[in-house]
Amino acid sequence: MSVLTGSLRGRLVAVATLTTLVVLSVGAAIAIWQVRSVTDRALTDAVRTRLATVRDGLTADGQLGSSRRIQRTATYVQVLGATGRVVSASPALQDTPPLLPFALARAGIRHPRLLNLNQPDLDLAVLAEPQAVAGGRGAVIVAVESQGFLDARQQLQTVIVIGVPLIVVLTALLTWLITGRALRIVTRLAEDADALSVSNSSRGLSIHTADVELSRLVAALNRMLTRLSTHYATNLAAAAETTHRLRTPLATLRAEAELALLDDDPQATRVALERIVADADRLTGLVDRLLSAAGGHSDVRPAESACAEMGAEWRRQAEARGCSVNVQCRGTGNTDVTLLRAVVDPLVENAIRHSSPNKPVAIDLLIDDSGTRISVTNQGLGVSPEVRDQLFQPWSGRPHGGIGLWLAREAARGGGGDLWCDSFGPPETRFVAQLQPVGAEPPSPVASETAR
Repeated sequence: MSVLTGSLRGRLVAVATLTTLVVLSVGAAIAIWQVRSVTDRALTDAVRTRLATVRDGLTADGQLGSSRRIQRTATYVQVLGATGRVVSASPALQDTPPLLPFALARAGIRHPRLLNLNQPDLDLAVLAEPQAVAGGRGAVIVAVESQGFLDARQQLQTVIVIGVPLIVVLTALLTWLITGRALRIVTRLAEDADALSVSNSSRGLSIHTADVELSRLVAALNRMLTRLSTHYATNLAAAAETTHRLRTPLATLRAEAELALLDDDPQATRVALERIVADADRLTGLVDRLLSAAGGHSDVRPAESACAEMGAEWRRQAEARGCSVNVQCRGTGNTDVTLLRAVVDPLVENAIRHSSPNKPVAIDLLIDDSGTRISVTNQGLGVSPEVRDQLFQPWSGRPHGGIGLWLAREAARGGGGDLWCDSFGPPETRFVAQLQPVGAEPPSPVASETAR
């Protein structure tokens, strides 16, 4: 039983075998019933035909006619007089007692009755009807040999009873062979997939098959492996670049700390410590965004309170760089603060860094049934055409090029949304993000890849 439940091939064979057995069993039962019905009807018709022929040829005193037709038809016939004595009989039944009791014969039999005679040794199907004989009420009994009908019926039933199990066994064998051939490619796919590693996953599965369905499966798996390989390579490169980039500010922090230890001026030491704290805050923010992009915990809160809290932080950040921020929150509902920060914080930081003096950064959040839509707009030099194609690539090495925008878009897409640049400027640069409603299921990877 465990083989059948644990193996797809076993389950397919079991289903095919059971289905065939049920269908053939029902068909066999109907066929046997039809065979019995047909043979019974054929016996009845044969006996009734002979009975009608015999009655037409009887004389008034119950003697059989002498015509050739009567002699050919009346093979097994008995005519009983009013006293129940046999008045006349066909040669085969001479000196044979009445085939049926007189009272039963005179009452008449509508359906043939099967009899087995010892003298002579015969199997007969018998019918009887009342008949006037020599002025009294007698009966005529007609019989036909039933052995041929019964043998034919038995042979057909035997063929059906033997044929059904043979067909079921043959079906199980053919299903086992066909499913084995169809699933052999799946086994090869599993073996080829086990042989893949991170270093050679880009080569895909080298399985060739003429089956359209399996070819589509192999192609889909290879596309998935290509996407995973590309994403892995991008993440690996970004991680390596991030590690390299983090070494410089960490070295700067250490150098500033060492200089502060050597400097006897308290004011200079304080300034150095403030720079160290600011640098540490920037590093902490970068690490937090990396953790958010990796799929951190969610923090669902009312949108108004979350917007007020984040707006205050954005304003302090802008004031530190001599800029201002206008935050507008429209709509009501809940939002995932962790995801919102992972998407919007890099956009705000980028907008403040590239905003022209005395030009405020506009942040607009709209929460409705379709989710959360965020736009971050700044006035400045805009995004140069040569950078636009690499805008969301990590560490592009140009203005607007870093890890922030890449992390923001990865976070948005990881939550089932997306991020894009709606206006490149100059003077107005606008980034727009669309996030799914809180609690909505993210789309499938294939659907997300197609949408992009």
